Amino acid sequence: MLAFAQVQRGLLRASRADVAIGSMVAITLAANSIANSLPAGSVIAQVYSFRQYRRRGADQAVAGWSVVATFVALSVALAVLAAIGASVAGAEGEAWTWSA
Repeated sequence: MLAFAQVQRGLLRASRADVAIGSMVAITLAANSIANSLPAGSVIAQVYSFRQYRRRGADQAVAGWSVVATFVALSVALAVLAAIGASVAGAEGEAWTWSA
């Protein structure tokens, strides 16, 4: 979570919105909690993050870009992780075993 907060913090620095690491970790944890506990939580979490970025000095374009860039970065990272896991597992996994 700390690394994820640092990524978001770096994106916000593009607009000279310097958010303290403690605040960014709190926003990240809160957004993650919202996304994992509410129906349609992933959408609500993005809106929450956007509003928190705006409150801390990011302009509207950079706050929106940060939300989108974070989503894209996480999607790519998840796809890479899944590909690595599939290549490591190969045909050795239990799911690939056929019983006659």
